[in-house]
Amino acid sequence: MLGDGYISMGDRFNYPKINGRLEFTFSVQNLPYLRYLKFVLYAPFCTNSEPTPWPNPKTTNKEATQY
Repeated sequence: MLGDGYISMGDRFNYPKINGRLEFTFSVQNLPYLRYLKFVLYAPFCTNSEPTPWPNPKTTNKEATQY
């Protein structure tokens, strides 16, 4: 795997570890590419939710710097 990413088994809510979870971090400038990966290339494996901004503007009143 290249880039800022990791794979974990299960998820952060302690569900059974039967599925892997792949996460990547992208800068705001790469959001169009991230959306292409998520909604086109890897669509069969991804949820339909929008990428999660960090820091979350809704809770921190700060501008997102990465997704």
